Amino acid sequence: MGVGRDITDRKQFEMALGESEARFRELAETTNAAIFIYQDAETIYANPAAETITGYSVDELRTMPFWPIIHPDYRDIVEERARARLTEENDIPSRYEVKIVAKDGTERWIDFTGARISHDGRPAVLGTAFDVTARRNAEEAQKRLTAELKQQRESLKKEKYALERVVDQIEVGKREYKGQIGDAFKRALGPMLEKLRTAAPAELKIEIDAANDKLDSLLGEGTSVQRMRLSQLTGREWEICRLIQAGQSSKEIAESLNLSVMTIHKHRERIRRKLGLTSKNIDLSTFLNLYRDTDRP
Repeated sequence: MGVGRDITDRKQFEMALGESEARFRELAETTNAAIFIYQDAETIYANPAAETITGYSVDELRTMPFWPIIHPDYRDIVEERARARLTEENDIPSRYEVKIVAKDGTERWIDFTGARISHDGRPAVLGTAFDVTARRNAEEAQKRLTAELKQQRESLKKEKYALERVVDQIEVGKREYKGQIGDAFKRALGPMLEKLRTAAPAELKIEIDAANDKLDSLLGEGTSVQRMRLSQLTGREWEICRLIQAGQSSKEIAESLNLSVMTIHKHRERIRRKLGLTSKNIDLSTFLNLYRDTDRP
């Protein structure tokens, strides 16, 4: 008498499991990503890419605790997340970047992804990691450069402000010095020009006023009488003055402005009146050319 048991399903499961493990190892041994499995704080599997990233040989990784590889600044948070992942907590990130310390002491950044698995009937963590040190170093270099540029801009801004203050002080000194020279010239030449103007005929007084204006301009004085009169001109009158200075006749000005000659004559009379040119002996064109360099007030 015998007892038989059908183990076909179990054999098929074991075969499928063996095939899956073989495919996993084939993939893990050829990928550029570091793949390792840690359980009870020990590394029980590591692929060749993990050796490249950490500097430890595969045999060394399989016989040493996992935590010494993690940089001290990140060790606590990695341990905490590993314990939480093994207890199936769902509020922990499955992917994050962390710093490790290679065997030769160099620091590297890895992009780590962890998942809870079952190994030999007990919970374990399957981790994959990519070396992102170059990218993180570039980001840190960019941050440092940005900070340095900001500091340089602030420094240049301060230097510019200080330079502007120095320039302002120089300008104030120049104006004060120029004012002192101007006062000396005015005290010496002013009475002479005034006496000459008093005794001069009307047409000569205009030239004396113009000379006095030029002197005031050179010495930095205020607005002269003739400049005040020029400031009373309207835009159209000022435009006609510029055409007169250019040597155009009333007819030519009328054609340029699309106005009648009579209208131009009326404008010229108003301009003479505003400028105080009451004497017919004073030519408007000659007077305006004495103030050719004068901008419109």
